[in-house]
Amino acid sequence: MLPLDFVVTYAVSVHHEGYRHVSQFMSELGVPGTPFATVTSAWWVFYGCALVAASFALALELGRRPVTFPPTWALGLVGLLLGVGTGVFPCDPGCVAVSRAGQLHEVLGLAGSVVLLLAPLSSVRLLGPRVSALLLLVLAGLFGAQIAAGVGVETFAPLKGAIQRVFLAWGYVWVASVLMVALLNETPRDPATGS
Repeated sequence: MLPLDFVVTYAVSVHHEGYRHVSQFMSELGVPGTPFATVTSAWWVFYGCALVAASFALALELGRRPVTFPPTWALGLVGLLLGVGTGVFPCDPGCVAVSRAGQLHEVLGLAGSVVLLLAPLSSVRLLGPRVSALLLLVLAGLFGAQIAAGVGVETFAPLKGAIQRVFLAWGYVWVASVLMVALLNETPRDPATGS
């Protein structure tokens, strides 16, 4: 489901004349009044809810309480902030926070990005310190570039869409790593006792 986010974004972007994936944030596809803005926002809300549900399902599948399994709350917060939050509160044209919804969009998007940036710290015990450190370092570099692009730093601004997509893709690498390692290391449950 994770790569489907990029597929849906691309499908919607075809109807936006002049939209450039490399230089524009994905949020610009949900600006009210643009083609398929409602579909885009609804997709992000659905996608965010699916990530929250997946985070709880993963914890329950592993026989853990969701609140005690750090990757669960990290994935759930990413879904809630980046999916639901940015879908409910669309950005303003050009992703310039002018309206209240645009301001909330920026705040929730930034908060979700920070959670995604720090998410590898939640899985050090699961993935090991080297893999977690690698994911964290790459995400930190991309996060810094994304912030620089968002505030208009000349070097990064023309690439802000590309930087955002690579940042999210690396976040998806973390999600996939956690899922694979957690499920592969799962100890079989006893069907009689459920534990």
